[in-house]
Amino acid sequence: MISRAPMIAGVTGAVLLLGGGAVAAVLPEPRSPGDLDSINVNASCGSDMHLDIGWGWEPAADIPILVTVTTSEGEVIQLVDDDLSDLRGFHPVIPADQLPDTSYSYTVDFSYGDIVVTDAFTGEVRCGSEPIPSGTPTTEPTDPPPPPEPDPVPPDPEPITPEVEPVTPETTDPDPDETTDPEVGVEDETTEAPAADAVVSDAGYTG
Repeated sequence: MISRAPMIAGVTGAVLLLGGGAVAAVLPEPRSPGDLDSINVNASCGSDMHLDIGWGWEPAADIPILVTVTTSEGEVIQLVDDDLSDLRGFHPVIPADQLPDTSYSYTVDFSYGDIVVTDAFTGEVRCGSEPIPSGTPTTEPTDPPPPPEPDPVPPDPEPITPEVEPVTPETTDPDPDETTDPEVGVEDETTEAPAADAVVSDAGYTG
């Protein structure tokens, strides 16, 4: 497959129209199929997009030209030039409801048989003060961001046991034991022994 980018004229050959968002690029005389005479795109926020393309060759009746407009918001619009009444020009209109309703950028590509020309034209549409999205237009869907992870659940707090100082019970003296305390409640049963009888000795015994 042959891929050929259009040749763009020097500074003196390019025309830039700011009013209404119209941009025109004048290209040199073609030398082979795939080269362009000119391409103009007129688009503004919320309106239709008008394309005026001048082919630099007369396309064959049995080889249609496929024009693809891709926006930075993901829209892909394909247009087919198979009108033999205007062999060297193509003037399609893209309805506004097929285009973004916010600021966007876009590219225009085309193919003719085995010839593929990418970025034949690029432009942007600004809505008020909205910034133009950056990046290359893409048609591939993007995966949604993963859901945020839930906040970790804090563990249950440990129960707090209040500190209690032990209470020492007061001690009292026990009642005196009448059977064991000799000083309390016990009568002295000790009696004096009777005097021993006089021992009569043999001497002087008169009994």
